[in-house]
Amino acid sequence: MDTKNLLKDSKAYYEDNDYYEIFSIAEDGENKVGAYLEEICKDKIVLDAGCGTGKFLNILEEYTKKYIGIDLSAKQLEKAKTKSKKDTSEFICSNLSNINLESDKVDLIVCSWVLGTIIDITERNKCLSELKRLLKSNGTIILIENDGNSVWDLLREDKVKELRESNPPHVFIKILEKLLTQAIKEYKKYNLVKSQEYSERLRNLLKQYNNRPEIGGDDNSEIEMTIVGLMAFSQEMIEEEDKANKNHLKGRERAFYDALTTDSKAVQLMTDETLRLIAMKLKDVVEKYATVDWSKKKSTQAEMRSQIKRLLDAYGYPPEYNEEATARVISQAEYMM
Repeated sequence: MDTKNLLKDSKAYYEDNDYYEIFSIAEDGENKVGAYLEEICKDKIVLDAGCGTGKFLNILEEYTKKYIGIDLSAKQLEKAKTKSKKDTSEFICSNLSNINLESDKVDLIVCSWVLGTIIDITERNKCLSELKRLLKSNGTIILIENDGNSVWDLLREDKVKELRESNPPHVFIKILEKLLTQAIKEYKKYNLVKSQEYSERLRNLLKQYNNRPEIGGDDNSEIEMTIVGLMAFSQEMIEEEDKANKNHLKGRERAFYDALTTDSKAVQLMTDETLRLIAMKLKDVVEKYATVDWSKKKSTQAEMRSQIKRLLDAYGYPPEYNEEATARVISQAEYMM
C-alpha cells in the first residue's frame, strides 16, 4: 500500500493521534466488533493488520497467546505501544503488501477498515495475498469494512443530531468530517462532478475552523458556524442521494445526470424526467464507444461527441448549453472508464 497515494487526503492519520482515535470511536461505536473478537481470539497468535493506535489492542492482548500489530504510521504505533501491557506483544511499521514476517506464522488476522481505503484492485490483491502467506493452513482472516449504505444511514438527520447531542463540539466536527469524507469517497468511485463539488465544499466549510489560532482560538461562534454548515451540508447530500434513488439513478446513470444538471439555468428549462431519460441514454452511448483505448482515438472521440450532441438535441436540451454539457459528459466518461 502506497501511503502517499492511498491516504493522501488523510493527513491527520499520520500527524494527529487524537484525530485518529475519534475515527476509531465512530467506526465501532457500539463495540460490536470488539465483543465478537473476544469470542474467537482466545489462545491464538493474532495479527492486527492496520492496528492504528490500538483500537482493539486491549481485547486482543488480553485473550490471545501473542499479539502482533502492524500499521503504516509510526506515530500511531507509538501510541499503541503505550497501551500495551504484555512484553510478548510485537509492533511492526510496515505496509501490508510486504510484511517482514515468516510464512504460516499466525492463527488469526484481523484487518479492520483498511482494505476499503485501497482503491487499486491490484494493490488490494497484493495485500490479501501477503496476509494469506502469513496465515497458518487452518487459520482465519477477518475483514471488517462498513457496509455500502452505513455512511448514508449515519448522515440521516436524526443520527447527526444524536451525534451532536452526545459529543463535545470539536469531537462532533471531527466525526462528521469523517462521515462526510467517507460519503465523498463513494462518489469518487464513479462520479466526477459530485466528487469535485462535494470535496471543494467540505474543504471550504472546514477551512476557517482548521486555520483558527492554536492559542485562544476557540471562538464559540466560529465553531457553531462550522457545525451548522456541516450539518446543513450533510442533509443536502442525503437529499440528493434520496432524489437519485427515487429516480432509480445509480452508478453511471447518476453520474451523467449530475453532469447534465450542473448548469442550473439549463435545468430550469427542462423537466426532471427528461433529464433522467437523457442520463440513461447517455450511459448506453458512452458504453458503446468507450472502448479500452477510445481516449487515444480521435475518430472514436469525435463520433461519440457527435452522438452525445444529437442525443441532447433530440430531447430538447437547451442548445446554448449543449456544448458545455457535452464536454462535462465526455469528462465524466473519461473519469469512469
